[in-house]
Amino acid sequence: MRLERNEAQSLAARESEVLEAIRHKTAAVEEKGRNAAAMAEVLSKRADELDAMSQEYMQGLQERQAANVALEYQVQAAQSEAETMEKRASEVAQDSKTRAREELDELREEFVQLRIDAKKRFESEQAAVRLQ
Repeated sequence: MRLERNEAQSLAARESEVLEAIRHKTAAVEEKGRNAAAMAEVLSKRADELDAMSQEYMQGLQERQAANVALEYQVQAAQSEAETMEKRASEVAQDSKTRAREELDELREEFVQLRIDAKKRFESEQAAVRLQ
């Protein structure tokens, strides 16, 4: 009986650990989401700045066409880089969220299995007690 109580306490402790891990992973997912949103905001602002710069360069193109050709290439490269960075930030954020969700799902499955095992063990102990 004492061994069974220890097993029940062990299962309860593991259940508590799993719940804490779920809370931790949830907090990590939320933090990664906030970080990704902040990064996306910075990149979006930078893209807006680059777009504004591009418009300025295009207006000056008529006045100084020869000198501004080089600047136009620089703006295009910067826009391409900003778009690439935005896409990459989005991919990284999505990958992080996906991995965190998968880990969270695994922990949830483990938690559910632990609950099922604990319930089965409890029911078998109850049946054994009734038989005695």
